[in-house]
Amino acid sequence: MELAALRRLDLPARGQFGEHALHLTRILRRFLEATAGAASPGDTTPELVDHLRLAKLDPAELRRLEDWLRLWDRLKFARAGSTLEEARRAESNAEAFIRRPSTPAAIGKVA
Repeated sequence: MELAALRRLDLPARGQFGEHALHLTRILRRFLEATAGAASPGDTTPELVDHLRLAKLDPAELRRLEDWLRLWDRLKFARAGSTLEEARRAESNAEAFIRRPSTPAAIGKVA
């Protein structure tokens, strides 16, 4: 799994929070492309969120994803500060999202 490979890199322990956020974003976007069909390579965070809204992603999940993506954007582009604990929590949140039950409603597929 890509998250396991990311964890082995141990980027947060080396203070590379922006690089870590870049990998988390890529992993989550690839998952959303494969399951919700809502992301296109090169989409900005607002564009991705709009696509997910149109794909009928659960509103609570959409808010959670949008919060994560915006936080990761701040880490990647604005070089916002973070902590090892926050980075580990981000990994766990992404993993829980990816591993949740994949019912059509949960992944945003339209029947």
